[in-house]
Amino acid sequence: MSRRPLYAALALPTLAVAMAAGLSVASNVPRPWSPTSLLAVIPAMLLPWPATSAAEVQLVASITGALTVALAFVAWSYPCVQTERIPRLSLLAFTNLGVADAIWLAGGWSYGVHYQGRMHTLIVIGCNVLAGLASVGLFLRNRRAPSAASNLAFHTVCFVALGFCAFPWLGELI
Repeated sequence: MSRRPLYAALALPTLAVAMAAGLSVASNVPRPWSPTSLLAVIPAMLLPWPATSAAEVQLVASITGALTVALAFVAWSYPCVQTERIPRLSLLAFTNLGVADAIWLAGGWSYGVHYQGRMHTLIVIGCNVLAGLASVGLFLRNRRAPSAASNLAFHTVCFVALGFCAFPWLGELI
């Protein structure tokens, strides 16, 4: 049995996840279009940085964040998308991460408003809410009419949200 169709089906969603994660850390400070998601920024912070220019550091941080989240997406989604139904473990992970993200956003509200501004904080929270609603909608669609496409779309939206706007940097930068 050939895996070629599965690889092809994962290619475009993986690129979308990588682009979202890279965009999340593309700016040197949190912006609405670059909210500095924790999942994308932590791998970049763990790298040993040689004495280079700020532009080089930013480029390497974007690439590192993009590759890390894309690899996590492929590792998680590859076994999951071989079925039509969304696996229970994916739903459990989405639910737990959604609750943790809501707690993170509620706890960081005052820091976000103080350091990034009310508009930035509202936009980032809005992105998180939209991603959560889209994921819930895709899950419900998959439960009504299971398909590999809605399963893959659910996982893609979840990882785009994780790489782009979930657990955003709200507060003072070091």
